[in-house]
Amino acid sequence: KDSPNGKFWEQHQDVLRRTQALVKDLQDAKIIATSDVAAIPPYSDATRRYVQSIENAGRSDRETGGVRLLGHAYCRYLADLMGGQMLGAPTRMALALPQAPTHYNFDWEKAGFETRRDYVESIYEGLNQAGDAITEAQKEEGLVEARLAFAMNIDVYSEEPLWAESVVGIANVVSGFVQRR
Repeated sequence: KDSPNGKFWEQHQDVLRRTQALVKDLQDAKIIATSDVAAIPPYSDATRRYVQSIENAGRSDRETGGVRLLGHAYCRYLADLMGGQMLGAPTRMALALPQAPTHYNFDWEKAGFETRRDYVESIYEGLNQAGDAITEAQKEEGLVEARLAFAMNIDVYSEEPLWAESVVGIANVVSGFVQRR
C-alpha cells in the first residue's frame, strides 16, 4: 500500500474492480454457467499473452517496487471509461445479450464523483501523483508497459472474430437494432 501502485489501487479499487462484472457478462453470453472464475474457458493466444504480461508486470513491481502495472491501468481502465462504454450496445446486439456488458459500467458515484469526467480526472490525478513519487527510469518503465498494453489490446481485439464471424456479428447488430426499434 506504500508503493505508487498500492496507493493508486487503494484510491480507485472500489470503482475499477471488474471481476464480478466480467463474470456476469460471461454468464449473460452463456460462456460460463456459474460465478466460478475457474469455469472460464481457455484463453485465446492473444488474451493469454496479455494476461501473462499483466502477471509479469505485477510480479516485477512487487520484486522491484516498479510501476509497470500503472501502464496497464492507464491503458485498460481509461480506455473503458473513455470509449469502451460505446461498445456496450453493439456488443449486446451482436451477441443477443439481455443487456449491455456490465464491465463497461463504472459506479463513480460510489466514490463520490458526480460525473464520469470528474472520475476520469481523478484517475489522471492519481497517475500524476504516482509519477511524482517515482524516478525517471520508473516513469520510462511505466510508459514502455503502457505501450505494450496498448499493443496487446490491439492483438486481443484483432485476433477474433475472423472476417466471417465479423460478418455474422455485423448482421446480428443490424438485426438487433431493427428488432429494438
